[in-house]
Amino acid sequence: MKATPFAPYVDIPPMKWFGISLLEEILAHHEVGNVFNIENKSLPFIVEDVSLILGMPCTEFPVHHYGSSIEVSKLHKRFGKDTSFTRQVIHGHLIDLVGSDEKEDIEDTVRLWILLLLSTFLAPRSAYICPPQMIKYLDDIERIGSYAWAAAFHELILHNIEEASKMVKMNAKRGRHDEKPQKN
Repeated sequence: MKATPFAPYVDIPPMKWFGISLLEEILAHHEVGNVFNIENKSLPFIVEDVSLILGMPCTEFPVHHYGSSIEVSKLHKRFGKDTSFTRQVIHGHLIDLVGSDEKEDIEDTVRLWILLLLSTFLAPRSAYICPPQMIKYLDDIERIGSYAWAAAFHELILHNIEEASKMVKMNAKRGRHDEKPQKN
């Protein structure tokens, strides 16, 4: 780690504070596409990085999201085609299904747990829902592991990174990043 551009963040004395977080630092040095400049090094952020970090496949069948059509999924057929699967809605359905021995309930419980991960950590949008185009990929439980999830998450990250980078750069120019007070 000490040989990488992230060396300044290694072995930080407990009393030392940075005026900018590591994430803000990375965003502040985003150039274009999937390249970040840290110190004097260009670091590409590639699909295989996401695959390695998350332990998810990045090849095989693509997972479509933004700009794709929204198809009615098994979860929508069961809980209503207009259902917005927020974390609260998912939690409520999980409570109703847990403990059931019915095959359909067990499969929907698996789908709902995965959907909770998508909407909370892996592919959240505002209001903590995942892109509705992704829900159909949970229909075939046996095939879930053969989709290129890492490639989809990589695209989602890069889709949002440009806007976040602009905001961080604009706030840095104005001096409005979250600085922590220096301790004496």
